[in-house]
Amino acid sequence: SSLMPPPSAISYHQQQRRHQHEQWVQTGDLRNVAHSKSAPAGRPKEEVLSACSLVKDDNDILDEWIAYHYHVVGLRHLIVAVDTNSKTQPTELLQKWKNIGMTIEEWDDHRFMPDFFFEPNNEHLIPRLAKIKKNKDRWIGDVENTTLVEHFVREINRHRFRQSTFVTECTKALRNQQRTWMIHIDTDEYLTINPVARKLGYLGESNLPIPKQAGPGVILDLLNQLTMTSPADMNYPCVSLPRVLFGSVEDAGARARTEMEMDADGSDENAHGHGGSGGHNDIDNDDIFKIFDKKRFETLRWKYHTSYDDESLNKQPKVIMDISQIPDDDKMFTDSRVFSIHRPSMALCRTQGQLDMERTDRFPFSVNHYLGTYERFSGRDDLRRNRKIYDAKSKVHVGKDDGWMDSWLKSFVESRGVEEASLLLQSYSLHH
Repeated sequence: SSLMPPPSAISYHQQQRRHQHEQWVQTGDLRNVAHSKSAPAGRPKEEVLSACSLVKDDNDILDEWIAYHYHVVGLRHLIVAVDTNSKTQPTELLQKWKNIGMTIEEWDDHRFMPDFFFEPNNEHLIPRLAKIKKNKDRWIGDVENTTLVEHFVREINRHRFRQSTFVTECTKALRNQQRTWMIHIDTDEYLTINPVARKLGYLGESNLPIPKQAGPGVILDLLNQLTMTSPADMNYPCVSLPRVLFGSVEDAGARARTEMEMDADGSDENAHGHGGSGGHNDIDNDDIFKIFDKKRFETLRWKYHTSYDDESLNKQPKVIMDISQIPDDDKMFTDSRVFSIHRPSMALCRTQGQLDMERTDRFPFSVNHYLGTYERFSGRDDLRRNRKIYDAKSKVHVGKDDGWMDSWLKSFVESRGVEEASLLLQSYSLHH
């Protein structure tokens, strides 16, 4: 059965988009189709991924997040906004990624927030975005102290207002710089290929083969292929990304070798000499983990996840959008902020009720959300992060990852060379 809403429920924009999809399928030439009189003409020649990311004390996981998306997805432009309450700053960490050619912008709140946000007693100006009644038991528990609850509501509203405003202004900034693919995900979330499609080996009715490994740019390449062959299926230009939560149950059989074990058998001898600094050399997996601590990588350590249709734990999807192909008169640009961070364009993005991971043609990509250790989870000063919430998520083990993600680090090291990869991922080294 079709996941599309009945014609009577489709907005003007959606009707226009469906008609355009039909044209694309018939002509096979997306770039020659004009979307509207106000839409940008054509797409830039350089196809890269841009990302908008809010960070708060994320330095310990940020390098892995950048390295993965740089290598597998083609991330080349990153706009970062650092929380004002963050105890750490990513500036020094980000510099090494700038040194290899990434465009990275660091914004403070004055770059994107309205003036009234910084004024005292401004709560009445900030929209009520937090659904306290729905989440009160999880977030606040049995606390009935009115002053405390009101403080909580104010802080969550401020966070959500800041979040949605950042996504709005970041999207506009990237669009003005003629970027195409743009994503907003957190630093504990990783864009990947739908695991159902990976298991099948191909994508839905398109029969496009799935890359067997997380190699250089494979996700961006697949995304662009689908844009040309079946844009309507994946709801181009706003592609929904169902999320899958990974808990903190470790796979005992895949335990990383420790430095002590390697010292005991002498296998770390000359580990840093393998592969040189020029890249393009085959490296054995064993050699990789003579250099890097496997347990430091969220993508390699955590293997067990929720069921794909568990909405209560997986939460709402994220999206990846080709912002060059969204009309100027879309409300995500004309209103003060996006409709929501999970559905920036109300007209063009799918609703949560339309999600179905089994429909790989409609949802070719997904997002792995890694909970991590409790120390990591609770290390960030966040009113919504407590032991009760962590325990409800940490023990999930309905399914187990197929290992596709495991291949990215080896491919990254081969591509960049051992010397440069070790520098970029210095804090992940066994010898750090």
